[in-house]
Amino acid sequence: MATSMPTPTLTRAPEPAPQLVRHASQPRWGCGALVRNAPTKRSYQFEDGRTRTFKKGFYHLLEPVDLPENRAEKLADQLIARADDRAEVREARAEAEPIDKEEMKARLERQVAFFLGEFPEGFSGDRWKARYRGDEGRSLKRHRDPIIAEGQKLFSEESLQTYLDEEDPKSFRDAWLALLEQTDLVTPARRRAIKSARVNMPWLQSLQESLYGEGVFAVRFERWVAESERLSDKAASWSLVTAPFALVMPGEHLVVRHSRMKTLMGWMRPGYPLPKRPGAPTYAELQKVVAEVVQALDAAGHTPADLFDVYDFIQLTTTTKAREAIK
Repeated sequence: MATSMPTPTLTRAPEPAPQLVRHASQPRWGCGALVRNAPTKRSYQFEDGRTRTFKKGFYHLLEPVDLPENRAEKLADQLIARADDRAEVREARAEAEPIDKEEMKARLERQVAFFLGEFPEGFSGDRWKARYRGDEGRSLKRHRDPIIAEGQKLFSEESLQTYLDEEDPKSFRDAWLALLEQTDLVTPARRRAIKSARVNMPWLQSLQESLYGEGVFAVRFERWVAESERLSDKAASWSLVTAPFALVMPGEHLVVRHSRMKTLMGWMRPGYPLPKRPGAPTYAELQKVVAEVVQALDAAGHTPADLFDVYDFIQLTTTTKAREAIK
């Protein structure tokens, strides 16, 4: 008796999809790179930092982008890499062990103890102020108050608008470089990345919008990162991307130095990766970690003047010497 063979299940192959698109009614999203093409839906990573999925029937809203081949490839690679980073963070968070809050609290207390061993009077002491805040004497690169004052002038809404009105992003870049030469917040390699970049109006506009625009901060942040990435990967480093926010709003934002913050995250968010590419979700998590550091300092009776004090606290307590003492 003949045995009938099972009918094979046919899987529909997805239709070819454009690699780079813009949404017809949402130009502010920027370009989107294809990250998933299924038979009935497509997902694109957009320049504003969001990954969006569209069902079949809405593809007509996605208009192919015509760019020179080398620029299109670079943009697609950047966007796909950003989508990969976001996926890595989500996966790591899902797999990470629960945070041991007691151990985290104990480690923070050891960090504070190390800090007070170096600066017994804390942030309000003359020794800390002389070393990190500066006074009316000679200003050093580690002094924060002078660079905050200069940064708030350069990055003020009026100053940025003047450069925009004059359509002169190069002069703004040169002024920023002059500012960066006065501080140790950004490494020489990152300064060179800005110096060699062919800056443009969209880059400058995205900076102004990220600082003073309306709408969700995460979207504005991602657009600023995207325009910085268009210049070069090194121009989109954590320190360069976050410095303007910290200088304009030192009570709310922190300059992120990837290597030191990675150490802190390893203590306070075990298993949570810190991608080299800045991203709004990761930055939001970093701000939560910084808030926990501030809380620990407050509890010890040493409230920082602003997040530049916290920045230097992190720098101090994540050195090799500090790590040996704190572990």
